[in-house]
Amino acid sequence: MSKKNNYIYSIVKFRPYNTTEEFVNVGVVIYDPENRIFDYKIDSIHRKRVNDFFPELNKKYFINWLRGVKEELSFYKKSISDDPLLAPISDDPLILFKTLVSPSENVLIFSDIKYLFSDKSVESEIGDLFKYYVERNFAHSDSYQQKMIRDLKRKIESRNLLTKFKLNSEIGDPDGLHISIPFLFREKLSGIKVIDLNKDANTIFKEGVTFIKLIDSVREVESISKILVALNKPSTDKKVAASDIYKSIFKEFKSHELIEPCHYEDDDQIFEFIESN
Repeated sequence: MSKKNNYIYSIVKFRPYNTTEEFVNVGVVIYDPENRIFDYKIDSIHRKRVNDFFPELNKKYFINWLRGVKEELSFYKKSISDDPLLAPISDDPLILFKTLVSPSENVLIFSDIKYLFSDKSVESEIGDLFKYYVERNFAHSDSYQQKMIRDLKRKIESRNLLTKFKLNSEIGDPDGLHISIPFLFREKLSGIKVIDLNKDANTIFKEGVTFIKLIDSVREVESISKILVALNKPSTDKKVAASDIYKSIFKEFKSHELIEPCHYEDDDQIFEFIESN
């Protein structure tokens, strides 16, 4: 049986205005008191989320702030792990960590200390915690595709174009092979399909190939017109293989006469397709 470790961790938060108490999660710090292992992971990629939340801030402010945070945490990591003079600072192995994450009025703040009992390594756990608290990977489940559909519906509705569609329809045999189309044009068998491909390489490949086979089967019994497929691409934390497979599937979709692929964020292409039908 693998040995279980007691870890403590805290969420790193960016709070430019302490008076409003608004913040964005930007990282995680974790500490293994028994083995004196401290580690951290800071988000330096998803700057748009911070810019959207605090649009009035100079973009360089956050970038410079991140640089300073990384330097501070890097120094702290080295101090805890390597500096023997810090070892006897207290009989309480948590004192250094508690000092770091203690409440403050700074732009850099931390959540309350949280506890974790796990057989995973520090490196593995911090990766999982980062995905959950910063990248919110819990949202990228099957239900996330429904959220994408709801968001697109609001966009279409805001442009007074929703009446062009029959919502949540199907093309094909309802009791057999059919394609679920959340936005089906009223006048012809064409519409918009939304697919969440922010997944691993195998799942992306399987779902992409399955959709191509499905549309080829349904076209044998229905006179389908071109369908716009809005795809949510893999996030940057996914392995290179996922991104490569996504690009390959996108290319396959593009070469298919009945599929017009686009990235889900590409509003211009989506509404150009709607207006042309």
